[in-house]
Amino acid sequence: AMSLAPNDGVISRLAEDLEGYVSRTMTQTYQQHPELHDEYVHFQQHQQYQYLVHQQDLERHYREEEQRSREAGDIEKADQAAAAATYAGGQVRAMLNGGTAHPVGQGTATGV
Repeated sequence: AMSLAPNDGVISRLAEDLEGYVSRTMTQTYQQHPELHDEYVHFQQHQQYQYLVHQQDLERHYREEEQRSREAGDIEKADQAAAAATYAGGQVRAMLNGGTAHPVGQGTATGV
């Protein structure tokens, strides 16, 4: 895991924990109700898409942050932003190449 600005990290972890909880709850519900399979597949696709868009937004945000920091001479902050952007970009490319990105806290929801 990478260290971002403290607030970013806390908010990201909270969001990921919540997403993981929702995902696990949905998975349990659909496992108990096979007739909901189509809705479950749709939910998974939607969740993956939301994650993809989120990672694209993060990559763009941290690239801009990196540029601002470099221009301001704050190399340490620029390097942290660059690492964050690279991580988010890697997640995006993994998904677009047909792989599965691994959101922290998602549990085994995508492996059902």
